[in-house]
Amino acid sequence: MLTRRSTPIRSPAEHLIILGGTPTAIAVARDARRLGVKTSVLDVDGGVIRHSSAVDNYVACEDFDDALAVLERIDNARWLIADSDHWLRFIVENSSLLPHATILHPAAPIVNICLNKVRFGQWCRDSGFRCPSVVDPDNPEIPFPVVVRPNQTRHRESDAPKARVARNRRELEACLHEFQRVQADYVITEALIGPSAHYLSVGFARRGDGEMLAFAIEKTRPPIERCGGASFVQSCDVPQAVELASLVASQMNFVGIGEMEFVSYDGDLSIVELNPRPWLQYGLGRALGLSLLGFAALGQPQPEPSGKATWVNLGTDAYWCLSRSEGLVWRGQLPFRRFVAQVCAADCRLLWDRRDPLPLLLHLVSRR
Repeated sequence: MLTRRSTPIRSPAEHLIILGGTPTAIAVARDARRLGVKTSVLDVDGGVIRHSSAVDNYVACEDFDDALAVLERIDNARWLIADSDHWLRFIVENSSLLPHATILHPAAPIVNICLNKVRFGQWCRDSGFRCPSVVDPDNPEIPFPVVVRPNQTRHRESDAPKARVARNRRELEACLHEFQRVQADYVITEALIGPSAHYLSVGFARRGDGEMLAFAIEKTRPPIERCGGASFVQSCDVPQAVELASLVASQMNFVGIGEMEFVSYDGDLSIVELNPRPWLQYGLGRALGLSLLGFAALGQPQPEPSGKATWVNLGTDAYWCLSRSEGLVWRGQLPFRRFVAQVCAADCRLLWDRRDPLPLLLHLVSRR
């Protein structure tokens, strides 16, 4: 049930405020619940988190100004975390008005670098880190293939693709038209795709004392050349990716929770982006016996990541594997039995948790 509070939220000392109601926010709230941390959520989009039993207070805000007014009235907030880039920008714009909570994100200048792909790529190159080179669309000798991406992630808009590969001038012009049509700023970089390419990421939490907890995952599906959001993700043992993430975070003085994405191409790691916030597969940490929130906020010691864990977004993964147009099964690239075995054995699923089943169940009902 949606609630709208006109009085201050009075909270215990161990109190987390989550901005946003996406599946990422649910994963963070479930982590907090297992830690015994009380959680309040401020949401402007009516997200699925409103059905979660992991949330102690859900506040439906009319808009971001309303959310700010609610935040200013919250009594005794301890920590504040955003589930997406637009809420991160909200925090940056209003940080001077939010002195009463510890923000679990890096400082505003670092957030601003991370949220702008051109600036982040330039920072990487200036700092001596490998990243995909930027391509000038007016260059008559473009080294195809290339990738076109929004310069700033558009979480609340579905009017432009997350990314698109162009293999020739005609495809590039079509991609640019998509972005220009919705007036979305874009960046073009070399496309590190092919049989030797693997898409990796490192989820981590880094504290002010420099200590860092991290684990590596491989985004197995969809295939890297599709440039789609991950649908099937597995933990992996890639110490060089963890070491590189640690080095970048240290050099940037990143303090908070984040995810760094890489392409492993011909044995070399290239940095793609750094999300200065929790991400969709955040729950994989729990499946590995870790809590990034416990490490960053409570200072809890954590074991070394061990074993394997798998995350799946079943609806999207079924499309990439079973659809007539894109399906890996139909194309003979993945045996059907292996697809079924993988999704059945997954440790984490988008929305689903047997201790908190309503978000998925009510989401399915609403789509019928």
